[in-house]
Amino acid sequence: MGGVACDTDWPGKETFFVRVTIRFVRVRVRRTLGRYIRHRAIRRAEKELMALDDRMLRDIGISRSEIGSAVRNPEQERLHGAMPPLSWLP
Repeated sequence: MGGVACDTDWPGKETFFVRVTIRFVRVRVRRTLGRYIRHRAIRRAEKELMALDDRMLRDIGISRSEIGSAVRNPEQERLHGAMPPLSWLP
């Protein structure tokens, strides 16, 4: 009583569960490590851009307030305070 019942007893069951568990842990570690590496790269790029003076930033085409968005999403068009198109409105 009080345990987990398993109706099927097939050979290699323990080995299967160990492999599945190891695969799960491996995927989680890779994902976490990848997120950490990406976060550190973003912070390093932000720090390097913040070290530039305003004239150099202007030459690049960004303002100091846009550094975060420029590093995190470089493909997105920055609007310089303009309203985005409201195409989603009826």
